[in-house]
Amino acid sequence: MSVWRDPWGVPHVRGGSVAELAFEQGRVTVEARGEQLERERLHGEGRLASVVGQSGVEWDAFARRAGIAELAERAFSGLDAETQEFVRGYVDGVRAAGLTEWQPWTPLAVFLVQHIHFANYPSVLWRHHVERHLGTAVKDLFRREGMPNGSNAFVIGGGRTGSGLPIIAGDPHRIFESPGVYMQVRLVCDELDVAGLAFPGVPGVQHFGHAGEVAWAVTNAMADHQELRQVTGEAVLERRTELVEVAGADPVPVEIATTAHGPVVVHDAAGKEAWALWTPAWSAGDLGFGALLPLLRARSVADVESALEAWVEPVNNWIVADTGGRLLHKVAGRMAGDPPLPRIEGGPDDVLVTANDRRDDSFAVLTEDFAAPFRRDRITELLAGDGWDATRAAEVLTDDLQLAWRSLLDALPDSSSPVVARLRAWDGRMAADSTEAALFAAVRARLVELVCASPALAPLREPCPYGVLHAPWFHLGVRVATALPHLLRRPDDVRRLLDVDLPALLATAVDDVAGDPPSGTWGERHRFVHDGTPLSGDTDCVAATGWAPGSELVARGPVARYVWDLAGRSRSRWAMPEASQVPVWAAGTLLPVEPFTLAPVDPARDAELIHRWVTAPRAEFWGMAERTPAEVGEIYAYIADQPHLSASLVRSDGVPIGIFQTYDPAVDEIGEFYQRRPGDLGVHLFLADDAARAGQTPALMAFLMAGVFTDPQVNRVVLEPDVANDRSIALLRRLGATLGPVVQLPGKQAQFAFLTRDWWLSAGAPPRR
Repeated sequence: MSVWRDPWGVPHVRGGSVAELAFEQGRVTVEARGEQLERERLHGEGRLASVVGQSGVEWDAFARRAGIAELAERAFSGLDAETQEFVRGYVDGVRAAGLTEWQPWTPLAVFLVQHIHFANYPSVLWRHHVERHLGTAVKDLFRREGMPNGSNAFVIGGGRTGSGLPIIAGDPHRIFESPGVYMQVRLVCDELDVAGLAFPGVPGVQHFGHAGEVAWAVTNAMADHQELRQVTGEAVLERRTELVEVAGADPVPVEIATTAHGPVVVHDAAGKEAWALWTPAWSAGDLGFGALLPLLRARSVADVESALEAWVEPVNNWIVADTGGRLLHKVAGRMAGDPPLPRIEGGPDDVLVTANDRRDDSFAVLTEDFAAPFRRDRITELLAGDGWDATRAAEVLTDDLQLAWRSLLDALPDSSSPVVARLRAWDGRMAADSTEAALFAAVRARLVELVCASPALAPLREPCPYGVLHAPWFHLGVRVATALPHLLRRPDDVRRLLDVDLPALLATAVDDVAGDPPSGTWGERHRFVHDGTPLSGDTDCVAATGWAPGSELVARGPVARYVWDLAGRSRSRWAMPEASQVPVWAAGTLLPVEPFTLAPVDPARDAELIHRWVTAPRAEFWGMAERTPAEVGEIYAYIADQPHLSASLVRSDGVPIGIFQTYDPAVDEIGEFYQRRPGDLGVHLFLADDAARAGQTPALMAFLMAGVFTDPQVNRVVLEPDVANDRSIALLRRLGATLGPVVQLPGKQAQFAFLTRDWWLSAGAPPRR
């Protein structure tokens, strides 16, 4: 087993088998996200308060009532033997790295924690709350066609791309956690090679992956796969009390009750309401982990579709494409009654887009509340034309045109106000450097504030009656902001039902902003929550960097951006809003999924390039300064013909940066000049003086050594730079190489150096500068 980390710290994990791969993924995840894994374990066990104190009690009470740990354990016991071994291998890796309290079922609990609030039941509570206080008509008035937040995913058919093969791209929109809910990883063994986004604490690659011949991505289908029912006297099948341990305080008793419908998960503060939650997972004792291995092993759209037969929840839109040119948009998961779920195929000239929207009438089986079609329509518009590649596809994800708020601009009062004049001339772009976007946002925020202050909405300004855990779904400002583009088109209904004069409030908002206009740009008020980076986009843009009334910090948005090019992972790109990746994530330029690649030298094609390299003054130690291009070609043609020699061109993000050569010391004459061992492999590395490799040499060496030691026959790498090549010898010292003898070889005096398999396994990827 081996791991190397690319220049951005992404682990590329190799194992001899799927079980070994799972072990190593678990171990590496602890190295990268150990504190996060322990926190998620405590979430799953309902024991968070034992560490964080009183602030964790609300979650622990919910987790106990929902039976998260019990469901995870039940679901693990129902898995097939191979999937159990896969999950257990991951847990063994986690435990070997020091987190010894993990149980075989813990990854299932972590997965459930990430999704139990990723469906509709909190919004059902909100709608009940509105209806109880203001009536059914107001509840329906607040129901715009969907919630603003969601995700984007699309696939472009091969007939529209430069390579002739499909491209999938998108970005999941969630709360920005630190560290994030996903982790980039590449998993390689004899039977699979998959790069993608994994939930830390869960083995494999789940929602977003590129497996070489096939790639997939998801958005939330917004389905009503959870069913919340108010408990009004039906028999409780089981009732017990558990104590939640609280750091620094007395334990808190929590009543656990189960009805025939499901566990009782929600109580109101007054003790008058209780709600039971049914989910497909709870009903079947299945969390869908039977899909994980088939997804990793998939080689085609058909394979992915077959794997998704085991998917349970959440119900997702899946976008899938393969190198055969097939495109598929499939809704997968389980719902009460097992209705047939939408499925749409596409051809080479098609584009399939999902943005949590109602794609067509077949989606009515899922829910009544989809995301509005703004993002879907805008993405479809942007994807017109041909010649698409990964760079252009990534640019679509950063489109900052404000999509939903045309109704506000249309409703602006007839006025000589400079605010009105500026907004009517505005191009609608929520660019970080735009002062007009800042002006628009100021008017919008003031209008939301005025509507929220309306007397009729006073009952909705009260604290959430179902506890702080559900309070985010009861934020009146967010609910009003979500509904306002819709409400502005129905001013008469708003006046009749709420006694709110929206045109008058908008005129007041304009006057208020005119009296105290914002200074600066949108990016000065719209900043990434974790480091203050100015962000373009807005809630209702394709670049859905979510705005929340009363805050200048963006707490929700694209937690990753990815482009899966089926022409090859070396063409694919991704980024996450973490550490050094934030600038490229925000700009949408993204990073290569495979930063380095190797391909055999083609003497006819590469001779001129190599000649240019090896005849430069800095290449004196390569010993080819006097060669002609034709002679260079002949040398590499000879190497290609020898079974004990190899020569590969090294590329960084597609740019050639050097030559990597190997030889067998048991055959090559160099082996006669040192004490050979079984399993030795000789290596020569030439790196060009190219800006493309600046600062990447240690990471490149890690990549090359990971590839070498993947061969179980290799136990030691032998290097012999010229003794006068101080730079190469200094690099080997930094990597931890063992220096051997200085020997006079034909044509040079060499310093032998050795890197062993034991060194690789103990040191892992060499440290980066």
